[in-house]
Amino acid sequence: MIDAIIASVAVLTSVAAVTAFWDTERRRRARRGEPTDTFGERMERLTTGLRETSVELDKILEEIASVTRERESLLKRLEERVEVLTTQEEGIKERIEAIRSVPVPAADYLLGELEKIDAQRQRRETWRQFAFFVAGVVSTGVVSVVAVLFFG
Repeated sequence: MIDAIIASVAVLTSVAAVTAFWDTERRRRARRGEPTDTFGERMERLTTGLRETSVELDKILEEIASVTRERESLLKRLEERVEVLTTQEEGIKERIEAIRSVPVPAADYLLGELEKIDAQRQRRETWRQFAFFVAGVVSTGVVSVVAVLFFG
């Protein structure tokens, strides 16, 4: 029984000594500016930081996935547009070949007809401009005569 009491006192003394040592060590660290956290407090701080970092990383990964989806849809639209343009290019090449195969006299005839139409249009344009000029000269004369007669 005395052995049990001595053992209990030894254990309590050891616990008190260790506690006093840690308190002294904590105060000494506080004076030197070193962290005074206990292991549990440090673990809690680190797990909180890890949790926050994990949430931020999830947000970043979601943003990367969103950008990737947008780029995939853009790439798909560009591929479709390239396909449409390729089809149009083939159609234009076929028309160019068809025009090249038109006999020269037919092309000359078409050019002649287009030149006639253009010449007629130019003649009409010339007469129209001349009519505007004459109308301007006449209206200027009329306004001058009226101004002299009434305001004179």
